Amino acid sequence: AALEPERAFSIGPASGADLKRCLQSFPNCFQAGACVRLKPGMVFFHEPVVVVLRACSSANKVVQSDGDEWKVVKGARFISGYAIVTLHHFCCLLVLQEEAPRYFQMEIRVAVNLEAKLCRTVWTHANCVDCQRRTVQELKKLAKHGYTRQ
Repeated sequence: AALEPERAFSIGPASGADLKRCLQSFPNCFQAGACVRLKPGMVFFHEPVVVVLRACSSANKVVQSDGDEWKVVKGARFISGYAIVTLHHFCCLLVLQEEAPRYFQMEIRVAVNLEAKLCRTVWTHANCVDCQRRTVQELKKLAKHGYTRQ
C-alpha cells in the first residue's frame, strides 16, 4: 500500500498565496487547471502513486511545491482534458499552459450590464470541460452584479 492504513489523506484547494507564488515562478505560463494541495504534505510513499487531475485541453506542464519553491513535475502526461503525474510524496500541484499556442479554438462569452453600460467577455478554450465549468462560475458571479449573458 502507498500509505499506512492509520494515515488519512485529503485533496483540497491550495491557497491563493500558493497560486500567486507559482504563477510568479512561471511568468510565461497560464493556469490550466485547479491548484490543489495533497495532505499531509511531505509524506513519502512506499511506492509512487499516480494522480489524475482535470485540466484544460491546452495544458502542457504540471508543477509542484513542497513549500515556497515550485518545480516542474517530470514525466507528466496529458490525455483528453486530464493531466497524469506520478508522485513520491504529497505536495501542492498546479496544471499550467506554457505560453499561448498560436492556433487554438476559442469561445467567447459576453455578459452585459445595460444599466451601467458595461460589457464583460469571458474567453475559454473550445471543447474543454474545465474551461466550460469555470465559465459558468464566472457568469454566475457577473449575474450577481447585474450582468446578463448575451
